[in-house]
Amino acid sequence: IIFMELLITKISRIHNRTGKIIYSAVRSRAYLFASVCGCLYLFNSSAKAVVELSGYGALAADVEVSGEYSSNISYNSAEQDDFIYQVFPRLRYRFDEGAIRVEAYAGVDFVRYDDYNEYDSEDIKSRIKLEYPYVENSSDRRFDVLVEAGYNENTSPNSGVQAITETEEINFHLAGRYYISEIFYLRAGPEYLDRQSVTSGYDDVTEFAIPIEFFYQYSEQLSFGLGYRYAEVDVGDQTPGDGVEADSIDHSIYLSTIGKVLPSVTAALRIGAQSREYENDIYDDETGFYMESLFQWEASEQTKVELSVGSAFDTTIANESREVFFAGVEVRHSFNEQIRSEASLGYEDADYTQSVDGRKDESFSFALGATYVLIEERLELGGRIAYSDRESTRLVSDYDVLSAKLSINYLF
Repeated sequence: IIFMELLITKISRIHNRTGKIIYSAVRSRAYLFASVCGCLYLFNSSAKAVVELSGYGALAADVEVSGEYSSNISYNSAEQDDFIYQVFPRLRYRFDEGAIRVEAYAGVDFVRYDDYNEYDSEDIKSRIKLEYPYVENSSDRRFDVLVEAGYNENTSPNSGVQAITETEEINFHLAGRYYISEIFYLRAGPEYLDRQSVTSGYDDVTEFAIPIEFFYQYSEQLSFGLGYRYAEVDVGDQTPGDGVEADSIDHSIYLSTIGKVLPSVTAALRIGAQSREYENDIYDDETGFYMESLFQWEASEQTKVELSVGSAFDTTIANESREVFFAGVEVRHSFNEQIRSEASLGYEDADYTQSVDGRKDESFSFALGATYVLIEERLELGGRIAYSDRESTRLVSDYDVLSAKLSINYLF
């Protein structure tokens, strides 16, 4: 697949230089996409989905192939449109024995642009998740641990800087819960994200945070708590002379609720206040509203509704600090075992508090998608249409974007 994609890209470039119609790149890729779908369907008769490792877990491989049209590939006012093609093979690992669960994957995401070939990329993607859960009905349970980590290369449009940027990211998150008694427990764990900017003109940003939360277990399904979160942001200056780094220390204090607040509604809520203290006196310290929330409503066996609302400080790779308020709702509905759909609405208000021009953004987004299961747990066909409109006081950041994507995912 990858060889055929590179060959078609080469033919397309020759066509662009000579002006002669050697082969239509769009039609070629459409034919390639259809051929891949057919081959994957036929391959199902002889392929084995999972390879067992004799008590050491199981391996599986999958691949996602997609074609997408975007009216604005860089998320800026220039609004350059293009067709984007993707092949993303992954190797998956799963271990689930006793109280330990491990899930991991690693792969390479091949992305090709029809016209803007300078944005072509091959990005490494990886993730590992480890759970050590307590036994739910055990009287002597004491703690449980969740660990997530990964290394990921991202070549993608960045709505904060209005350009396609390349970054290398290392993330690590550990969340531990320790029961002091039957009804009181502590939850804490470090969060680390290191974003290294490969694209020239942008900075490295490293974030470290550690929340500490004390909970009262009101019932088996609902807990209330009080929390404090300490965070540090370090900006590595890759562009000398562009200004003083917006290094900062954040403090947040909040009330928490976790669990079922109604028979069909599950909530994870943090609400309180936050402050940002800059290490350099050139910036003014800030205070603001802090919130992280996720509400999940099971409207029926077929329909699920998810609402998220939040407000937090953030720092971009352009060395700009901002306060972001966001809200989103997503509805997922299963018509039957083969057809699933989802729709979402989103809103974001971003105040770039330390930008040189006092930038303020407001954006609205909408997306509609569907998935058709051709072979249960093996082969899926998906489609998605999305639209986003961003209004900004910074001219280059004022834009809209419409995209349509067709994809197929196959588990070998």
